[in-house]
Amino acid sequence: MTPRRIPLALVLTLSLGTCALGQDLNLRTLALKKGEMPEIFVKAAKKNEIAHKLDWPARQPSEVLKVPAAGSIAMLTREVDDEGAETFKAAQQVEVPAGANGVLLLGWKAGDNTRIVALKDDFVGARFNDWLLVNSTAKPIAFRAGEDSKTLVVRPGSSETYKLDVNAERGAEVLVQVPEDGEAKTIYSTYWPVREGRRAIVLFVDDGKKIRVKRISDHLLPPKPEE
Repeated sequence: MTPRRIPLALVLTLSLGTCALGQDLNLRTLALKKGEMPEIFVKAAKKNEIAHKLDWPARQPSEVLKVPAAGSIAMLTREVDDEGAETFKAAQQVEVPAGANGVLLLGWKAGDNTRIVALKDDFVGARFNDWLLVNSTAKPIAFRAGEDSKTLVVRPGSSETYKLDVNAERGAEVLVQVPEDGEAKTIYSTYWPVREGRRAIVLFVDDGKKIRVKRISDHLLPPKPEE
């Protein structure tokens, strides 16, 4: 029987390298659209477990999953024979960003292909004002949150942490611009709330018609008590 293959294509690799070997890697997942990701597994960190099936929520990153730290993460497909025995085959290797202790896997469908990118994300130590900006488009994105804040330009196919200069329990005016005909064109402007214990993951996605801005409210872990 010919094994089934899920077409996986890595379209972005941000800050390639290896993480600290010998340690587990904190992994979370996020889909751009609910219900469109196929069945994908990763190798489990625990010796008594073979593989973990990845969950792909679209409104909030998944729970933290521990995987073995390495230079890349194998995306596995599962085969079950007539006797119920399972086998796992590597369909794609996704590179782990350099020095990453935490990784966010972002997945979406593009035609018949499933696309996955690994983003360096220290969500364990992140605070409400550490916004994660992810630019999956082919254009540079200029982003500003707060009328008196600095503008950050996110290069195509990259991610940046935006340090928000706004107090918690307030709000921020958000402005997103792209270059067009030698000028800065505003493609998105609004007002977003700022809450203690939550930060924003901001995704810039080109759907073929326009660049869309998607804000994910990321529930943070409580800070560790001081020793």
